[in-house]
Amino acid sequence: MNLKATKTSLNPHLQKKKAVVLPREEGGKVEMAMKSQFTLRLWGLRNRFNSILTMSIALIIVLTIFITMRNGDQTEILAMEAKELSAGSCDLFSGRWVYDNTTYPLYQESGCKFMSDQSACEKFGRRDLKYQNWRWQPHGCNLPRWGSFEDQHGIHKEIDSLRGYELALNTWSEWLEFHVDHLKTKLFFMSMSPTHLSPSGQNCYDEAEPIAEEGYWGEDTNENMMRVVEKVIKSLRGRGVSVQMLNITQLSEYRKDGHPSIYRKQWEPLTKEQQDNPGSYADCIHWCLPGVPDVWNQLLYAYLFPE
Repeated sequence: MNLKATKTSLNPHLQKKKAVVLPREEGGKVEMAMKSQFTLRLWGLRNRFNSILTMSIALIIVLTIFITMRNGDQTEILAMEAKELSAGSCDLFSGRWVYDNTTYPLYQESGCKFMSDQSACEKFGRRDLKYQNWRWQPHGCNLPRWGSFEDQHGIHKEIDSLRGYELALNTWSEWLEFHVDHLKTKLFFMSMSPTHLSPSGQNCYDEAEPIAEEGYWGEDTNENMMRVVEKVIKSLRGRGVSVQMLNITQLSEYRKDGHPSIYRKQWEPLTKEQQDNPGSYADCIHWCLPGVPDVWNQLLYAYLFPE
């Protein structure tokens, strides 16, 4: 039996190639050998992949430990700061008062230019000053130390009240521009309520009639502040934001007679001695009711519900 057959007639391109047909037993051995070799190669690839994966995981763990150890101090500081400043993870209102004469008081009473005489206990004779050294200590966290006027990295510049007022209004106008739905909201700005405290003239005591002088402006009212308001509102309109100014200042200036004067109660009614000293005790800031403030409400009502 001829076990070899040469195929040359089917394809002229295969004339130089010979197909060898092996006996079934030998063919089976070759096939088994090829399968075994393929299995070994596949097993080797799996082992190599597992080795690479294991080495990668080990490398990641080592790097993590190294970075954690290297930045341990910084991580601890950041964690402490987060614990100190985060109100969400700590009940700031649950704690106790701790006496601290090292870092407290936060500031000196005599060094605070904003101190009101109502709060200046030391200035008016209190000698027991321990009340200044009690610090509030929440359970589980620390309050950040307050000192808005002592920022060593801050830039401090003295500005006059008019410039400060303008800066505040500019901030207000920017907020309106970007955070208010102008299509659904009516915006109003009510100007300042005037006072009649001028030391160069008589205050509001014993006044019974409005001032008749057309266009009267009292010495207590800064007209330049009104100009600043008008300027900011005009700028807003140029940016598509309409604000209606309620100028209550001018019409209220005429009403020097509308203040409580000595006819008032501040915790307790004025004594006879205080009433006899209207230069010190007359209230020329607030208004009697019914009176001037009712007109302010009428003005607002007229804009909200026009006929």
